Amino acid sequence: MNDDDNTTSPASSGPGEQPLRGKTVAVTAARRADEQITILERRGATVLHAPAISTIHLSEDALVRQATDRLLAAPADLMVLTTAPGVRWWLEICQQWGVDEEILALMGRVPLFSRGPKTTGAIRGAGLREYASAVSEASPELLSMLLAHGVDGLTVGVQVQGTGQQWNPMSELLDGLREAGAEVVELPIYRWEPPTDLEGFDELVRTIARGEVDGVTFTSAPAVISMLERAQEIGMHDELLAALRGPVVALCVGPVTAEPLVELDVPVSCPERMRLGSLMKHTTEVLAARAEESAEG
Repeated sequence: MNDDDNTTSPASSGPGEQPLRGKTVAVTAARRADEQITILERRGATVLHAPAISTIHLSEDALVRQATDRLLAAPADLMVLTTAPGVRWWLEICQQWGVDEEILALMGRVPLFSRGPKTTGAIRGAGLREYASAVSEASPELLSMLLAHGVDGLTVGVQVQGTGQQWNPMSELLDGLREAGAEVVELPIYRWEPPTDLEGFDELVRTIARGEVDGVTFTSAPAVISMLERAQEIGMHDELLAALRGPVVALCVGPVTAEPLVELDVPVSCPERMRLGSLMKHTTEVLAARAEESAEG
């Protein structure tokens, strides 16, 4: 998910305006769900919420510590950083572990490839400088930049999401680096597990599968995967896909989040900017437009 955006000013409704009155929206976020709920309810929507995932705290994640130690021991020849929160969280945890000075020294020596402007901001906020940044905020451009730089025989640290899960949104980047001869060290900043409240999540999945909501918001690919996998486990997979291909709009914060649904031929709707505020504005516009179409029909 994308953080650090203003979620209240974009698409704010005027006093008394409730364009989503009569609409029901399912929210799957584990983080910043309260912001979504507040905005949607302010605009008149009925909101149903159950987190689709639970995240593993970095300081307790042995994989993150092992990857950090590998980057220092190798040492890494260059690093790929993909999210602003991930950069900040990792450096904070490195400080707790007492290796922050070593990590900052390493990052100050090697080329840092940034996935986009927000990640670049976090890099500079740590007193570092990026070597290059992907304007599109997309993995294909980032991979092209890395291949042009040359990675054969190099140890490359890559901040990733969802390591060890069945679907990895960065597999194209990781595979491309390995095929080009790089030794890749994955730094799994965002790892996730099924939600702790499975009963609540199951009820949300069933409600969506019955077509009893107008839209469902997704702010991370793991949340999408978790819902699809849980639907399979409770015998609602076909019904869920039918609902998402029919009356229920899948509203995703960006194309990376949407990709697991796109692969299943589920129509998705995304804002132009991969920000939570933009998603809330887009959700309002899409569902309000549907209401107008229904009224005219």
